[in-house]
Amino acid sequence: MSDINSNWEKVSLADLFIVEGGGTPDKREPSYWNGDIPWASVKDVKTKILNSTIDSITKEGLDNSATNLAKKGDVILITRISPGETSIAGIDSAVNQDLKIIKYFAGISPEFIYYLFKVNKQEFLKRASGTTVKGIKLTDLNHIIIDLPPLQEQHRVVAKIEELFSELDNGIQNLKVAQDQLNVYQQALLKHAFEGKLTEEWRRENNPEPAEKLLERIKEERQVRYEQELKNWKAAMNKWEKKGKKEKKPGKPKLVAAINNVSDHIVKAWVNCNIEQVCYKVTDGSHNPPQKQNEGLPMLSARNIENSSIVFDDYRTIGEDSFELEYKRANVEPGDVLLTVVGTIGRSTVVPFNLPRFTLQRSVALLKTEIESKYLSLAFQGPDFQQELLKEAKGTAQKGVYLNTLRKLTIPLCSIEEQIKIIEILEYRFSIIDNMESTIEKELKKSELGRQSILKRAFEGKLVDQDPDDEPASELIKRIQEEKKKYVEEQNQQKKKAPKKAKKMSKELSIEEVLKASRKPLLAKDVWQKSKHSGDIEEFYSELKKLGSKVKEIREEMESKLTLSK
Repeated sequence: MSDINSNWEKVSLADLFIVEGGGTPDKREPSYWNGDIPWASVKDVKTKILNSTIDSITKEGLDNSATNLAKKGDVILITRISPGETSIAGIDSAVNQDLKIIKYFAGISPEFIYYLFKVNKQEFLKRASGTTVKGIKLTDLNHIIIDLPPLQEQHRVVAKIEELFSELDNGIQNLKVAQDQLNVYQQALLKHAFEGKLTEEWRRENNPEPAEKLLERIKEERQVRYEQELKNWKAAMNKWEKKGKKEKKPGKPKLVAAINNVSDHIVKAWVNCNIEQVCYKVTDGSHNPPQKQNEGLPMLSARNIENSSIVFDDYRTIGEDSFELEYKRANVEPGDVLLTVVGTIGRSTVVPFNLPRFTLQRSVALLKTEIESKYLSLAFQGPDFQQELLKEAKGTAQKGVYLNTLRKLTIPLCSIEEQIKIIEILEYRFSIIDNMESTIEKELKKSELGRQSILKRAFEGKLVDQDPDDEPASELIKRIQEEKKKYVEEQNQQKKKAPKKAKKMSKELSIEEVLKASRKPLLAKDVWQKSKHSGDIEEFYSELKKLGSKVKEIREEMESKLTLSK
């Protein structure tokens, strides 16, 4: 008897349900696939109601495999890969071996089972086992003990859960709308900033110098820098010649031209100019990165760049000698601007002063600029530049922007004083947006915790009133046992009457035979599909365990490959 209420009962899942397994039709038989029967796998179990599947099979595939058909209204439970995740079948659907069909009886609603499994998710995970992929075995699943309320209370519980979840969902929807509005507002701020609207009043009061004068100074400063570099080069050449020209010849510096290619801007005293006019170096990272090492110096890629920071997580580590060679191309220094130009294009940030040395891969462009670095980075984040950047991206598998194209892209330019004012206004308003977004994120997390709290209270008997007049759960369990017995008898009768399946003959290979036939390591899932256990993952892992050290596992990033030990 349960401690929750005298009408509740502790009961195992085996006493409540019949669990039917799934399977996969032979993938080497085209006639089994792409039919009109939906076939569900883990990737389809994402929402409360399963209304569609990615794959489908034929009647022939259904009849010649271990798969079973979940009828509309059946509960589908994941037992492997994401054990404990659940959906209710909104359509008739066959299931694969990672899923189980939960057959229920005596008027229990599928919604009640759905929430029951949700609240017991940690129990599924705790009981899951396996090496390559975690899963819960049928025997362990059947031994899970739950508290079962009377049937009438179950219906009250479901109604209350869905009422409270509906209120939570409305609140979450409102929070997400607010998030979207903040994103729209941020983009509007950037657009207005580089149209001169945010500093319109400031310009009237301060009368800043025209942007053309800034470009003239940049041109003069480049000439001065070039002359100094030329002087240093001549001195280096003298030393090189005196040492008998044995060392590497010093490279002659080049003058970075400040092309006077500008166009009018809608704001007086502003111009539209090419990036190369305000950046004396525009390069990218290594196109052929050195081999990864366990220890060394960081080489970052686009995934490490965000619009406000540089994230030192999941990056390539390279040796010191390789690093110094790569650093000559991408010598990242504080104040430089980084822009992602391959894959996820358009994220930008300014390198701060408190970071360790690092260099870059091809997916990140490095820009050394003569204007305010933060202004340039913010200009890159503006909607107009983003649109121009994406329009110029080329490639099929992965789009990218070439450096010659990047140098010719345009940004709006104003005086240094106005650049500083724009940065000040944007950073102040962005800080307000960040605070609001942080508040929204906290509320979203609270909503998710609230959802878990509702489920916990429901299955502790604390969510709805308990009625002493409800039929006790013990009586419900008796009816379940009777209906289960009748269901099993009917299934056995149907099996006796059903004609024997005419299976296509094909050689059934053991795991060892599959691996012997391959010249290279195979993905674990491919070994499984090619073996005689393609319809039963538990049998596959059972044989794999028996083979022991005969089979070697090779981990390659997120993938697991198998091969025979030598």
